[in-house]
Amino acid sequence: MQDLEQVLREEVDRLGALPGSGSDAMLARIHRQRRRRTRTAALAALGVTAIAATAAGLIVSRPVAPPAPAAPSPTAAIRLITLPLQVEFPDPEHGFAIAESCPDHVCQGLLATTADGGTTWTAHPVPGMTYRVGGQGPPVALHVLDARRVALDSYDGRNRWFTDDAGLSWSQPPAAPKGTIAQVPPGGLAWISDYGGTEVQLTVLSPDGTAARLATPPATKARFGETDVRVSADGGLWMYGGDDHGTVLWHSRNRGRSWQLVPLPGDLGARPYRGGDPIRTAQGDILYAVDDAHGLVWRSTDYGRHWRQLQVRLAPRRTDHGLDAVLRFDGGLLLFDSEQQKQYAVTATGTSFAETSGALYMGRAGKRYLRWTGDDPDRLTVLHSTDGVTWTELRL
Repeated sequence: MQDLEQVLREEVDRLGALPGSGSDAMLARIHRQRRRRTRTAALAALGVTAIAATAAGLIVSRPVAPPAPAAPSPTAAIRLITLPLQVEFPDPEHGFAIAESCPDHVCQGLLATTADGGTTWTAHPVPGMTYRVGGQGPPVALHVLDARRVALDSYDGRNRWFTDDAGLSWSQPPAAPKGTIAQVPPGGLAWISDYGGTEVQLTVLSPDGTAARLATPPATKARFGETDVRVSADGGLWMYGGDDHGTVLWHSRNRGRSWQLVPLPGDLGARPYRGGDPIRTAQGDILYAVDDAHGLVWRSTDYGRHWRQLQVRLAPRRTDHGLDAVLRFDGGLLLFDSEQQKQYAVTATGTSFAETSGALYMGRAGKRYLRWTGDDPDRLTVLHSTDGVTWTELRL
């Protein structure tokens, strides 16, 4: 199977030759293509059972070398890992990021933490997480449960590092799920662990770092493109994906005890699943659906039972992609057309988009917006913000 990291690098070269290939436009396309890759199919082929939910949205899997016998010096330079970028803010003040320190050809995996909104960061070594120089950071997926609890799962699904004090101390509970659980507990997370032609199985990570199978997953055999089960602001659970026969969105309002199939607007549900992220579910009660192929946008204010098409007048476009969006914390939506270098905005109650100026291409990393600048995915400058206007560089 072609290596996903090489695919991304080839994508950088290809996108640089397309119309509207400025730095922001190219980064927007890279961000979109990262999410469009069928992550679960690629990761499952490599035996991966966990994947992080980040703004960048891609975990590159690779063989893991045995840990080196010597631990690196704690005085070595600390580097934020940007390929893949794994950053999450469970609230506006607390945040976590995957980093590393690599002197003498040996790297130490680090969990960087902040408790002051990203002004200052502290790097905590993860015991036993050492590896040779030459990869893209620690081979782990970041799972943030709250402001203190974090789990790091190895890509091969064999190991888990867990902290309940924001990296000050660590334990290693079993990574494999044990038994079943009736619901995703408050503060817990879930992801798809089995989907290849059988009924979907969900693994639930509890706030104590242990895992179990969800007793009542959605009754679907769809081959999902997203591994993580999304948790919206109101505590709802969302699963988005599909197969060659259609695209589906499942929703649970009782923490996974039961699930409802959400009808998608237009012909989004009838199309074969092609990746991407057209459904914005982070708000919960307010949903947006973006059809980038036809330049259409809908909003629902009743959990997807009814959809209303919004008015948006886009400049003529030459492709059926390049349209992306971010759901604002106030329930509004920013729409980005990276091909034409234009932005549009609608309020939570508005019915039509207005062209706007000054909006920057960004995503959400929990309770903060995230954006990046630079042409090399390995060396991006990452910035975060609470309002999308004032930005702070994520500097370790």
